[in-house]
Amino acid sequence: MMQLRDLSAKACLILLLLCPLANAQEKLPLELISVNAALEASQQRSLDAYTRFWVEQLINSSDEQILVARSNLTNPFTNPSATKIFKTAYSTILARTLTETLKSDRMLVRLNAMLCCAYLTDSTGINLVGAGLADKNPAIRYLAGKAAGTIGRQLKPEDQQRILNLLNMSFARETDQVVVEQLLGGLSALTIPQARRDILEGLNKRVNVHHANTNITLKADRQGMIHLFRQLVREHASDKPVSKQMAKRFARVVCRFLVHCTAALDDGRVHRSMTPQYTSLIIDCDSILRWLASRPMQIAESDLPLKDIEPNLQAQRWTEARLRAEDWRKTLQDQPFNLSARRLAVP
Repeated sequence: MMQLRDLSAKACLILLLLCPLANAQEKLPLELISVNAALEASQQRSLDAYTRFWVEQLINSSDEQILVARSNLTNPFTNPSATKIFKTAYSTILARTLTETLKSDRMLVRLNAMLCCAYLTDSTGINLVGAGLADKNPAIRYLAGKAAGTIGRQLKPEDQQRILNLLNMSFARETDQVVVEQLLGGLSALTIPQARRDILEGLNKRVNVHHANTNITLKADRQGMIHLFRQLVREHASDKPVSKQMAKRFARVVCRFLVHCTAALDDGRVHRSMTPQYTSLIIDCDSILRWLASRPMQIAESDLPLKDIEPNLQAQRWTEARLRAEDWRKTLQDQPFNLSARRLAVP
């Protein structure tokens, strides 16, 4: 009996000693999160074990427990004590480990993995973004577009270019309008000059899409324009010149939207549920064109089309608004814009 009690006591002692080891990967010590020097080998192993544990939970848990796993994977990034050194090391390990999640047949697993992806801080997340953008589920493609912008704005120009290439490829093939909206948002978030040119080219193609189907939402296009417009206004206010080439590119896109929207309203091709979107975009287009003409292009206000689009829209005088859009088209065909009628045409 004494021997049995001794064995039981020893067994309990062994279990008590082993439990901390078994649970060690479930939590990260504060001294690791707040590290201010390069990680030691033991710290690297601890971080790797933690990441593997929760990624495996993400893949294998029930639907109800997936949120717990995702929270444990993202919480270290938002910990007030987390240092840049820690975030960089953790981001690299997490990006590598999350690769397996995007192969899962469970949409919920892939979706939560893409939510984790948005927290990554370096270029190791680019491949994950690419996989997300190619996913068969539009919700995951949407989150991948969002993650592309969140990650991309932090990266070096050459890595931003990789993100930009992925977004452009997705934009060319995407059919879901909600995803398109987020792809435009991702493009807008990038800071390299090529991103501005590409978002304008993307918007220029979207005019033709809207002309073919006036029931498609204009929300994404309007957001993309407003985002770029605000960037240019801030730069101009800080004495950073907006190039005339950029002004011409932007004006061409905005004018084409203005012509399309006013013509569609005047022709009665816009459903009443879409009318507020069309009128809001028309007002924004007129404001943007007026700013581009009077600031970067330095045209006198007296030489610009009459400023009466908004009251005409409020009174539903669609023909008058359409005529004003045509005035803008003629203005852009003259100096200093010198845009050709062909480039300003709407199908």
